[in-house]
Amino acid sequence: MDKQAFDKQEPDEQRPDKRELLTYYHDQSVDRDRMYAKPLRRYQQRRRLEVVRELARKHWNRNRGGLLLDVGCGDGYGIASIVKDLDYALLVGLDLSPEKLRSAGRALPASRMILGDAEVLPLAGGRLQAVFSLETLEHLLAPRRALAEIARVLKPGGSVFISIPVSSALNVRAAEKLMRFRRPGKFHEHIQFYSRRRIADLLRQAGLEPASHRFCVFNYPCFELLTRIIPYHIWRKMDGFLSRIPLGFAGFKYGLSFGVGSEYLVVVAVKEDIPAPDGVEEQEGPRE
Repeated sequence: MDKQAFDKQEPDEQRPDKRELLTYYHDQSVDRDRMYAKPLRRYQQRRRLEVVRELARKHWNRNRGGLLLDVGCGDGYGIASIVKDLDYALLVGLDLSPEKLRSAGRALPASRMILGDAEVLPLAGGRLQAVFSLETLEHLLAPRRALAEIARVLKPGGSVFISIPVSSALNVRAAEKLMRFRRPGKFHEHIQFYSRRRIADLLRQAGLEPASHRFCVFNYPCFELLTRIIPYHIWRKMDGFLSRIPLGFAGFKYGLSFGVGSEYLVVVAVKEDIPAPDGVEEQEGPRE
């Protein structure tokens, strides 16, 4: 699918334009302390990274010893905790914020950091064994294009590990409608909204077949109060129990209600291992 086709599929008339978004993230500082000042946010982030790490270990045999990419690596805190026990050749971190990349370079001194855009990856095609996208797709203007880029740079049989907030289909439609009231220059960082079905459809359109998934970080209204009085190991067990339900009782599976909150989906998808026709080489994107 060409660039024009991707542009037509992205409903971005209520979203910030590309220049506004690039400026926002380019100027963004390392703000982990502010973002995780509340106990609930710290618990949620710790839990998300645990689930990604567990799935990565489970599926790592096909990715062992290869090149890795973290799309939207931020300050490197998340990916550093995931790959510390994994066997890989080199980790590349990509982000729009120079300051965050400097912080990521300090957290991962043996890795390589690249200033770049997830929708136009500055990497050759078919070279990476695994790609991580941790809470990134909800921030992009063109997630279809970003997933197509991830598929392009992956080797056949390579894996992408994605964590992303999801909600019921009705919640997603309501959030899309509310974007109409956005004031220019003022936007919530989440500019895309996903149901479980939508993210699965987007992956398959890009040639990435979902292989495994887990839910976590169930946003029940009382959870913020609970984090003030219970330790993490108890909260983790409660979250694990509620996440097994995946909001089915509240319309998550069928899109019939607003539900009681949203949760995170961690999904592993594999690039389809389809050999190119004889005499045809895979097209490469822009090199570094």
